Amino acid sequence: MSRYVSEFLALKCAPDVLGTVGFLGHKPEKEITEAMAIIRKLKRIALNDPNKYQLIDLCSGNALVPVIAAHLLPFTKTYAVDKLKRVRNWGHAKRFEYISSQIEHMPLSLFARPSVITAVHCCRGAAETIIDIFNMVPTIRHMILMPCCIGSLNSGLLQFIKNEANRDVAWVTKLSVMCDSAVHISRDNHVLSPKNYIITASKKEKI
Repeated sequence: MSRYVSEFLALKCAPDVLGTVGFLGHKPEKEITEAMAIIRKLKRIALNDPNKYQLIDLCSGNALVPVIAAHLLPFTKTYAVDKLKRVRNWGHAKRFEYISSQIEHMPLSLFARPSVITAVHCCRGAAETIIDIFNMVPTIRHMILMPCCIGSLNSGLLQFIKNEANRDVAWVTKLSVMCDSAVHISRDNHVLSPKNYIITASKKEKI
């Protein structure tokens, strides 16, 4: 059993989380490992500044990341944003809200408070849009992104990286360079997916 699946099942809140999000698709272990990898990154942010940030998970799908975070971490509130309207037991999770919206059409009022945004396996242009939102909105202080399907690799440098390493490395390089802030790239081999690179970006605090 994957380390992250074991860690999730050991959580006291695991039954409540599963009762809230419902069906996890045909590969639930994969979904859990992806979410727990993001939660691991979120812990550092939330515990360093408890109750300072709200969490907004974009392209959220089954909302596993924000629902786990609502149970475990000191965020003021957590949100799941996805273009599909999913009917689940969302009311069972405290300090949580599910919003059905295209990420391009989200109301800016959603970011009125200091925020952290996350996205798991957002595809192609969605990943680039999320980075644009991160760069544009000053109240979004941190971003954790695990990209999926690869978009355009439209430069000689990216083609070189693709040929010398692989397409995934070239893609996360492109996305990282797009961020107007300090960026860290890591690979989490406990995630049960080959798309296991994680981009973490944080804006410097204003003095």
